[in-house]
Amino acid sequence: KPKGKATALGFGRSNYGMSKLGLIAATRILAREEPGIDVLSCHPGWCDTPMGGAGAPMTAYEGSELPYLLGAGLLGAGRSGGYFADGQEAEW
Repeated sequence: KPKGKATALGFGRSNYGMSKLGLIAATRILAREEPGIDVLSCHPGWCDTPMGGAGAPMTAYEGSELPYLLGAGLLGAGRSGGYFADGQEAEW
């Protein structure tokens, strides 16, 4: 069975994956409606949290780095509507 773009990027057909796609779409819509601010979304990585589980490769502290960099304007400035993963803007 051929993979669609969302599945190839790891979103799959799960409720979690669909919620990620909804977040990306909402980011792009808000960015278009509010051109004076940068609106960004990100995937912080799979983190060792109650939701992520003990098998996750990253600590919650490590997972907080990307959202911090985006929020502080140290990454993604001028890229409103962008989605970031693994420390860089990701295409979806």
